[in-house]
Amino acid sequence: MYKRLAFAATFSVCLATPALADQLIDEYFSSMQFVVDTANQLGEPCVDSLAGDSGESTPQCRSFEQAYAIVLDESDRLNQGMRDAQRGLPANDPRLAKLQADTERLNGYMDEYHRYLGD
Repeated sequence: MYKRLAFAATFSVCLATPALADQLIDEYFSSMQFVVDTANQLGEPCVDSLAGDSGESTPQCRSFEQAYAIVLDESDRLNQGMRDAQRGLPANDPRLAKLQADTERLNGYMDEYHRYLGD
């Protein structure tokens, strides 16, 4: 089983200064949106490249796998920073809804790819 990307929309008590907390949240959304968008741009060509029942990866999918791994690494890094600052993502931030929707699309590409591989 592969790791799926997910977000927890919580608002926790912040021990960091408000300016630092806002900076962390802005960095989180900016960085995550960039890597998710990049991976999504590779996800569609990957899924489109899957043909037949060979169950083998394609060059497009290997690029997608690498981009997905970068998304997971970036998510882990940013989540650790948020935990260290005892900060959560504000549920009412419109950036969260967009990021969640784009993440669902990304996970859909990965699900389809792994179904093809027989995982």
